[in-house]
Amino acid sequence: MATAWPMRHLYFGRDVRRAVSIADLRAMALRRLPAFVSEYLEGGAEEEVTLAANRAAFDTQAFVPRALAGHDLGAGADLFGQTLSLPLIIAPTGL
Repeated sequence: MATAWPMRHLYFGRDVRRAVSIADLRAMALRRLPAFVSEYLEGGAEEEVTLAANRAAFDTQAFVPRALAGHDLGAGADLFGQTLSLPLIIAPTGL
């Protein structure tokens, strides 16, 4: 299922440390390679059916970060001597 998030722009510069994805590294490499080399690397045989199938198969895979995996942080807090499971505080507002 495709997300409704807008597509971010790829980084095309020279600083590899600024690349945040494989797509960024690919864009950087293709910009620097001669056209005949990039066509050879990016192309497939005949109508490129196998190439399209391979890309579609890899598009179904996703890397899921494991940051904070196994940790129960909870949203509760102690406020004025009471434990609140989900503390909400509304500040005074005005025009």
